[in-house]
Amino acid sequence: VRHASPSVANNYAAFATPGSSLTLEACDVRSDTGSGVAAEGATLAVRNCSIRGCKTHGVAVYGDLLGEFGSGEIVGCVVADNGGDGVLLRQGARGDVRGNTITGNGGVSVELVDVREGTTLRDNVLGTGTGGKKAKPAVRFGGYGEEDVVAENNRVV
Repeated sequence: VRHASPSVANNYAAFATPGSSLTLEACDVRSDTGSGVAAEGATLAVRNCSIRGCKTHGVAVYGDLLGEFGSGEIVGCVVADNGGDGVLLRQGARGDVRGNTITGNGGVSVELVDVREGTTLRDNVLGTGTGGKKAKPAVRFGGYGEEDVVAENNRVV
């Protein structure tokens, strides 16, 4: 999947709209102008994909406006060399980030902001962020929900 758009809003190579479901398996995704894959208030599954070279985030999963719905399963993927975060979960989204290699992104490998209970971060290889004047951490938490995240067996390179 190759994407480029002059649009500023909803600038994604693949996007799951509120209430929908999207599954990508064994795909190669790139966006010259925005994020690779995104979901807002939707159910997203990205399995065994390569998301590389996107201008902003590799995979972004947002909850709905009330922060109650939205989930992302990112499993067995390579998320690398994107301008923003490798994987971003925020606004009440719940995520299962498992068995991925997430490296070389301009932001952090995985950013979790106001995530819901049940979010997991397991068995990943994570790099520090490369953008800006100093390296960014591999994982960054923000807002509420940090205590609800299970993080196990991740390796930082």
